[in-house]
Amino acid sequence: MPIPRALVRLTLAWLLLSALPALAAAPQLIPETRQHDFGRIQAGARKDHVFRFRNGGDAPLIIEQVRADCGCTSTLLSQREIPPGGRGELRATFNSQGFRGPVVKTIYVQSNDPRQPETRLTLHATVIPEVTVQPETIILRDLRPGQPAVTRVRLTNHSDRLLTLSDLRGVPRELTAEPSTRRLKPGASATVRVTARLPEGQSRLSGYLFIITSSQQTPTLRIPVQGLAANPGP
Repeated sequence: MPIPRALVRLTLAWLLLSALPALAAAPQLIPETRQHDFGRIQAGARKDHVFRFRNGGDAPLIIEQVRADCGCTSTLLSQREIPPGGRGELRATFNSQGFRGPVVKTIYVQSNDPRQPETRLTLHATVIPEVTVQPETIILRDLRPGQPAVTRVRLTNHSDRLLTLSDLRGVPRELTAEPSTRRLKPGASATVRVTARLPEGQSRLSGYLFIITSSQQTPTLRIPVQGLAANPGP
């Protein structure tokens, strides 16, 4: 007895519909957040943040690789395979040594998520040195040979402990400096009086002012100094 065509069509349709979930099964990496801001941190500080994510798909999620855009950021993954509906964590540690100002670091997470094989997570911070100098470069104009030119710079202690200034010296010797105080309390500032003398016969002065501090993160401040005579000539 031949099978009715309608029954054949219904059977094929049922088989196709039954196979669709298996064909469509795929993992999906869904982070709780894609970025974190540490805010203002002191230079040299290490900061941790845990990125949490879940597998919103219906197949196991495999984390194939995790990499950061520089060696200042390390990562630790809780597990590489997350079942459907399961959760995972990625701990990121940022080392701010050597950085200053606004910083953005990116972490790349590669997985078997077919819709998004690479997920980007970012860390933000504003790195504040223990000691800052304003201005960062000393520029003197209209110098006259043999006559002293005086300017001032401001040092500020951003740390939570007392800092001391143990030595101030200029290179070349035509640069000298004298601070208003050698002890900087947390949050306090000091004014450094800088004196420059342009040697006879010279039209330009170039050098550095070195300030030795008790800061572990900024033990030596090096301030560039540029001077130009009133009539430098060609």
